[in-house]
Amino acid sequence: MNVTKQTFRMDNESDVGLLSEVSIDSSNITSYQYYQSWRDMSDVVYGIISAFLIPCICSGNLLVLISLWKFPKLRTKTNIFVANLSIADSIMGAVSIPMYTAFFFNREKLEKYKYMCISKYSIVVFSSSASLLSLVAIAVDRYIAVIHPLRYHVIVTHKRIKCFLIGQWTYDLVTFTIPYFWNNYDLYQSCNFYVIFPRIYSVLTVFVSIAICLVVSLYLYIRIFLVARIHRRRLNIPQLTEGNNDKQLRKDAKSAKIMALILFLFFIFWLPFLLVGPIRYLGVAEDLMVIFKNITLLIAMSNSMVNPIVYCWLRRDFTIAFKRLCCSCNIIQKRNGVMEYSIQSNNHSTKSNSEDNHVLRSAGQSSDPERLDGIGQGVEIIAHRRLD
Repeated sequence: MNVTKQTFRMDNESDVGLLSEVSIDSSNITSYQYYQSWRDMSDVVYGIISAFLIPCICSGNLLVLISLWKFPKLRTKTNIFVANLSIADSIMGAVSIPMYTAFFFNREKLEKYKYMCISKYSIVVFSSSASLLSLVAIAVDRYIAVIHPLRYHVIVTHKRIKCFLIGQWTYDLVTFTIPYFWNNYDLYQSCNFYVIFPRIYSVLTVFVSIAICLVVSLYLYIRIFLVARIHRRRLNIPQLTEGNNDKQLRKDAKSAKIMALILFLFFIFWLPFLLVGPIRYLGVAEDLMVIFKNITLLIAMSNSMVNPIVYCWLRRDFTIAFKRLCCSCNIIQKRNGVMEYSIQSNNHSTKSNSEDNHVLRSAGQSSDPERLDGIGQGVEIIAHRRLD
């Protein structure tokens, strides 16, 4: 009788254990489903934000590149590095962010493809490294222009600039291709930068390289600002007058301030993402790490659309170039509208038509940007007269 009771008690205990195990499993399934639904919804939000960044980044940097190509006065040695920076930012907007957007909207399917997962992060490393090295090159260029103004054209030659660009893009291509041959990708693990890339690679290409570039750039800009400060104090002496060299030095110092601001913004935008990496090794939950990584990476990648805004805001040469580009596009639209209207209308005098055609011909044949404003006003007068 006692044996039966004991057996019955043991059976009950096993049943309770089985029931508790089932309840734990069901609670885990419920929490997992909640996490998955929450992550799917957040991925849609991230995808919409990243899709919005694509045209903003591409249009702004394309405007910079067109300005440098169309206006010869902008083709200085310093602006070669500016163009290089715009190309790197364009790669971020045209390749890196669209790939991230695709992952946000179709994550579970794309993560199963090994090389898609690797490319997702390799292209970001590629474009951000190109941007950072371009900023360091600009810092070196401004340092030579301010510290050694008389030797600038001897030190900074087109041949040396070409050698630097070849070396820089070669380095970026090497860092881009290494993960395809050396990685920790696992089909049953999440597609995470700190998981699929070896720790040595991620530390060297992200933290060490950025730290070196930051230290070098800070040293160069501190030296530039110290020299500019001494120069400004010297000009405040009443007995001294400002010569051509002083004007050029002041101009170079102002340019250095603008490029230092761009470098500062680069690190401000990328700093949150850089801080997320070490936090991972402090035992933070994986779902929180995903949130931190996605938000900070979107902030970092949005830095690629900031530079054209800074150029338009603080650099007068680019401001004028942007206005002339927009003005020329407006003139073409107005000219086409006038020509279409003239085809439909036959009640105008011969003299008026000849004058209008002369102005339109001038607008079409003029290649001098300084004449565009006057021609635009002439086209507006023609349009109003014909509409009346």
